[in-house]
Amino acid sequence: MVNVNSKGNNGETYSAIDFSPFAGISYYELSQTDADGKTEELGIKTIKLTDLKERSLSVYPNPVVNGLINFQTNGLNGLKNIFIFDLNGKKVLSEQIPFTNGTATLKLRKQLAKGSYILKVGSANINTKIIIE
Repeated sequence: MVNVNSKGNNGETYSAIDFSPFAGISYYELSQTDADGKTEELGIKTIKLTDLKERSLSVYPNPVVNGLINFQTNGLNGLKNIFIFDLNGKKVLSEQIPFTNGTATLKLRKQLAKGSYILKVGSANINTKIIIE
């Protein structure tokens, strides 16, 4: 079970990332609990991943040291948007880097606080957890 804390009543959207998805069909049961303790079941959502292996991503070193992140994935070429989010879902970094035959290197332009982050390769919809030291 994953809990996502409320962002208030300002109409913001929520998201959660499954870091260990299964190839094929996965089912996610969603519910919402209000501040007064009332829970509403939102139903079951189905996600189908048919090409899980094609979307694998390796980043190294992880933990990240000296602000340098190397990428290895299958089949990405050209400029790709890279996003880094804190664990509250706030975007803390956005970069565009060139991939060649699935490899790329990113030198962080700004110092991030030590801790865990979510790294996303934009158009490829690939996510992974990174640790900044």
